[in-house]
Amino acid sequence: MPQPPKTTIAKFFRVMTLEGQTTHFTTAGGGRTGRSPLQFFDIQHVPPFEGSFAWFECELVRNGARIVKVLHQVDPPAGRA
Repeated sequence: MPQPPKTTIAKFFRVMTLEGQTTHFTTAGGGRTGRSPLQFFDIQHVPPFEGSFAWFECELVRNGARIVKVLHQVDPPAGRA
């Protein structure tokens, strides 16, 4: 029986040009290995949101180190903003 996908909650930051256009998004933390401290996402892979950052539930690859799919926006985890 296949295992359900692993998920995590990640904070995505909007990266904009000086003219105010969104170019891409970043999220800190490439997993527990620390090999990739930052991940980059094209604008078509992140649902629209207001403001400079937002929290999203994301699907992880099998080893749990990289986000492969942004699922939907969520509230910030308790104690984080």
